[in-house]
Amino acid sequence: MRGLFDGELEELEGGTFERVPPSVARTLREAPPLEPLPPLPESLPGVELVLFDVDDQGRVRFPRSLATAPSLGTLASQRAAALDGLGRAASALAVLHEGGICHGDLGADALRVPAGSDGLLILVPGRRLAPGALLAARLQAGARPAITSFAAPEVVTGYEATPASDVYALAALAHEIITGRAPLGQIDFGEARQGPFTRLAAVVERGLAADPRQRPSAAALATALHEAAAVARALEQPAQVGPYRGSPQAKASAAPAQSPAEVSARKTQASSMSGILVSLLVLGGVFVFTGAMWLVGVTWSAMDVTGRFLLVVALTSGVLVTGATLGKKGYAGSGRALVVLGVELLWADGAYLLDASGRLQDTDAWSVLAAVMTAIAFALAGILDSGLFAAVAAVHLAIFAGVLGAWLHTGSPPGPAMYAMAVALAASALAFAGHRWRRERLGIPFAVHATMAVMLSALAGVALVDRGDYRAFGAAWPYGAAAVAAVAALALSPRYGVFAALATGVVVAIVPTTEALIRHDDLGFLLAAVAIGFGVVSAAFLWPRLARDPGLQGAWVLAGIVSTSTAPSLLFLVKCWDKDGLDALTGPSGAYLVLLVVVSAALVAASYAFGRRARNKDTYRLLELAGLVQVFGTFTLQSLVRGQDVFYPLVVLGVGAVVLVVGATTRRATLVVLASAALVVNLSIQYFAKLWDVFPVSLLVMVFGIALLAGGVVYERRIKHLLPGLREWA
Repeated sequence: MRGLFDGELEELEGGTFERVPPSVARTLREAPPLEPLPPLPESLPGVELVLFDVDDQGRVRFPRSLATAPSLGTLASQRAAALDGLGRAASALAVLHEGGICHGDLGADALRVPAGSDGLLILVPGRRLAPGALLAARLQAGARPAITSFAAPEVVTGYEATPASDVYALAALAHEIITGRAPLGQIDFGEARQGPFTRLAAVVERGLAADPRQRPSAAALATALHEAAAVARALEQPAQVGPYRGSPQAKASAAPAQSPAEVSARKTQASSMSGILVSLLVLGGVFVFTGAMWLVGVTWSAMDVTGRFLLVVALTSGVLVTGATLGKKGYAGSGRALVVLGVELLWADGAYLLDASGRLQDTDAWSVLAAVMTAIAFALAGILDSGLFAAVAAVHLAIFAGVLGAWLHTGSPPGPAMYAMAVALAASALAFAGHRWRRERLGIPFAVHATMAVMLSALAGVALVDRGDYRAFGAAWPYGAAAVAAVAALALSPRYGVFAALATGVVVAIVPTTEALIRHDDLGFLLAAVAIGFGVVSAAFLWPRLARDPGLQGAWVLAGIVSTSTAPSLLFLVKCWDKDGLDALTGPSGAYLVLLVVVSAALVAASYAFGRRARNKDTYRLLELAGLVQVFGTFTLQSLVRGQDVFYPLVVLGVGAVVLVVGATTRRATLVVLASAALVVNLSIQYFAKLWDVFPVSLLVMVFGIALLAGGVVYERRIKHLLPGLREWA
């Protein structure tokens, strides 16, 4: 039997040795030892992580026998067993990923299936290797290039391996099991996309994405693999021979026991709905509801109070019973839609009871009704394992929070901000309960609700900034809310942490600018907004966690730019609008003009300071773009308003010339392009502004057209061939 590195295996002293090329042995020997692996949970029986290392003789040693443990690829013909084994491997790797360890060089031969058992061996290098080190060593030793078919693009090209790299390898193995061939850069599921493995094909396609950020987690891939294994196992069983399924004999026979994976797969297949089905359900539901309400309206006046209540209850019960019955008959989509409709009709039942008891205006009674409705929807979400009912429950919780807030209203100005934060914490607790109870999708709607409540709390605090007695509270509270969300983003799993991070980002991006605009006569708030913005920009480049992810880094840079640029630009335009440039510079508005120029220069300087830390040119180019657009855009706008004022155009032309020289000297494409554009636009504006009253308009237009033609010739002969080189500039 061939080994992990395509060498001969030798059984000796209770282990297995494999002769490997010197490059592979040297790569293993030079790497530092790996930390102890985290233990696998009891829910993965038979799965074992086998650490291998190199001995003094240049052989790779596996601490257990591999003679009777062929590669998982040998089970490709047994699709159910192969998918189940791959799903267990994905679950085990999810445990490694949570412990901060990724395999990095996962391939088909690294997963072994001991003969005669349901176990699974995952061969893991016992040393912390550089990204793709083993793969590079094997290729250097003359291994077949086909071994790269299961390696992620970032591993093949030598970049840092991450848990997403392991997900790519697992997805490539799943692609081979489904289609019979490795992806090799060409993903083609063929008929599998419309067949029984539709859900798995979609997840695998995401797992094979070139961008690691778009790949699912190993745990999500494991869930899809187990569901597909259950479907494959059902397809491999021969058709049952016996009486028709509707006959008494068939009903009397006991149904075979189903595994949790089979039940989950059956639910997934039953609950998938096409767009046409959704449209029919929505349209049918509208007609049914309208007809029922019409019928109630016709018979309403002929009944007393009790009769009316019984009519509403009968309508609600009929819709609920019909929905539940359809669901049991296999019409999952139609049944669930009617159950949702029936649950929402409970609001009408409760409202009628409040009206009949004379408590229709009592907010405490409405609070109780909203709490009951939230509890019902949340319970149904758990029982039916439904994200739809979780979303309904989150909406009910929002209604309950609003009604309860009106009931608890005391008139305290800080009250809404504090209450909204309490609602956010309650929604977060429900999100965590949904995650622990069933699956993440039950908690996600509540995580969204918590995010909205945090942002509402921050904005409620900002509303107090202009109040003299609560100015300090209003200024500080939003940042406290952002801090709470930031801690949650770091502590929660990525599925929930992204919502908390979103709340933090929105607060940090919007609140400083909003406070500065509200307190437009207080330079302290404006300077605070600028300082916070530059702090966020600095963190985007200096914090290792952000520096490793270009997309996340870009989002933080954008958030920082909003705080640094928006308020200075808007307040400069407000304070200096239609004012002579020199008067504005020497008067009370001069601070806003100077601050605008300083901030613009600081943004461009920051692009130079952090440029080497950015993995993507676009990240620091955003800083250059923001700084130059801020000064060129605002001063150009002022030059249009003050047509005969030479101050603003002179500033643009002077700054533009300096920026053009600096950009050409330091090979900065953004500076050269924007400065050139600003110079051309402002020279054109001043051409018309200064000569409008001196020469006929027709002559001005004609000369300008000739100048454009001349510029086109210069561009074609002198400039056009230089543009491709700008792509290589920083």
